[in-house]
Amino acid sequence: MPDFDIDKCTEVFNIRIPEITKKNLDSLPQNLKSKLKDLILNDMELIIHESKFKPGQYLKTNIEDCL
Repeated sequence: MPDFDIDKCTEVFNIRIPEITKKNLDSLPQNLKSKLKDLILNDMELIIHESKFKPGQYLKTNIEDCL
């Protein structure tokens, strides 16, 4: 579990994976399924953060010019 509060997970996001991967994921114990979920959520957060990153905001005084 992340060491910070997050909203309740209510939405579903689907991806296609190989059948063998699905079978292996289904056989994981619950503690590893939870760890996987946390890692996926963290990676999603990093990608969203990366998509909003504006390098100029650290190089220019007027931040509004970089948004």
